[in-house]
Formats: sequence, C-alpha cells, structure tokens
Amino acid sequence: MTPAKLVFTYKAEDDLNSIFRFLAENHPSNAVDYIDGMRAAIENLIIFPCMGVECKTKGIDRDCRILILDKYLIFYQFDEDDNEIKILRILHGSRKYHELLK
Repeated sequence: MTPAKLVFTYKAEDDLNSIFRFLAENHPSNAVDYIDGMRAAIENLIIFPCMGVECKTKGIDRDCRILILDKYLIFYQFDEDDNEIKILRILHGSRKYHELLK
C-alpha cells in the first residue's frame, strides 16, 4: 500500500506555530524538540492512519479522528479513497475544542 499523503490545514499550521511560540517563551530549546516530536507523532499517521480515536466517541459530531499526544489533541481526517490525511487542528486538551471544531 502506498503511504498516505499528509496535509495540514491553515488552522493546524497556525496551531502548531502558536504552540511553538508559547513553549519558546520559557524554554526555547525545549520548544524545538517538542514540536519535532509532535511532527514525528503526526507522521506516524502515514503508516497507521486509523490509530486515533473516532471523534464521535468523544461526543464530537464531526467525521474525524483524534490523536492524543501529551496534553494536546490532534484532530484529523483520513480519506481512504484519496489516501490522504488532513490535519485539521492541534489543540490543548483544556481548550473548548468542541466549539473550535465547528
């Protein structure tokens, strides 16, 4: 099987940049390592696209999945027909993500 294509929405890219800026305020070198680790975890979806839990099991009325990484929730969709993984948002678990995913 051909590896899936990984695509980030603008909001997901913005989320990643915001996370980096937040972490870099106190620990710049840790921020780089953390974001690199987050990107590596996301890239694992290329091999295992269905490893995240379905959003509906978390009460989210949207066709997506959630990859949990530490305190962050990575929301994504896997389109089997196009063999594409779209990263929708990357949000801290304490945020009101139900509202942000509308």
